[in-house]
Amino acid sequence: MKKLILYSTSQYQVKLKQLCAPLEKHFGITDVSFLAVQDKVDVINLHTNVAWVEHCLEQNYYNCDPLMVHPTNISSGFATWDSYRDGTYASSMLFDAIYKFNMCNGFSYVEKHGNSFQSFGFSADRENYKMQNAVFNNIKLLKNIIAQVQQYMQLVWKDLCAYSVNGVSLKGDLFHTQPGLVQSKLTMQEKLQFLQQIKLLDHRLKNLSISPQERRCIRLYLEGNTAAETAVLLHLSRRTVEGYMENIKEKLCCRYKKNLHDLLPLFECLNIIDYPDDNAWA
Repeated sequence: MKKLILYSTSQYQVKLKQLCAPLEKHFGITDVSFLAVQDKVDVINLHTNVAWVEHCLEQNYYNCDPLMVHPTNISSGFATWDSYRDGTYASSMLFDAIYKFNMCNGFSYVEKHGNSFQSFGFSADRENYKMQNAVFNNIKLLKNIIAQVQQYMQLVWKDLCAYSVNGVSLKGDLFHTQPGLVQSKLTMQEKLQFLQQIKLLDHRLKNLSISPQERRCIRLYLEGNTAAETAVLLHLSRRTVEGYMENIKEKLCCRYKKNLHDLLPLFECLNIIDYPDDNAWA
């Protein structure tokens, strides 16, 4: 277990951060992870946030990590972290990532090859709620950075393997039985029921009804637009927009803009924010 901390604070972690620096510049991505499972069981895990690695070790979060699984339980592609339907993971590992370490709006990209796979995880701070859409609109840049990371990992692969951990020894039977992170398509009601079940659903979001125009107002408002600017963008009168915003604040019991920002992780999980392309990650 100590090896996980050793290589996360080593030259490899530093190099990972350097290679991914353009992602912070272009998308505001603040934390990056690299996880590989090779030859079915050997796990290699790097993360640019050392404090997060240590916290996961202290809390034994590797037991519920949906990326630390057998290769047969995962598939290639993109998946957002909040799409994983497991109560233990959502109320512990995901909750701490968002609310204790400000690692929000997270998603992973997985490349699977036979009995092995590599995953790349990315997250940003809470206010950067447009990060996923920005990445999707410039997927070429992300893929280029991933390719550079892979080239570097290939050069130091033998050294990294010395720090690998046996997945079965680490997680026991869970390594073989736990489903991996796969993007799931849930209805709004399913998301509400799931969040209620794991006790992450704020009372303000229960039985919530927000119109399409109100959703657009929330997005534009949290992007920094004034009521007048929002009115122009939506082809509405300023008074109408102000009325929408008052309705939203009343429904959510939010008096200030900061209160709305604090609810962003749940807004995203429930698709309350009306992005131009809500199905980009489906």
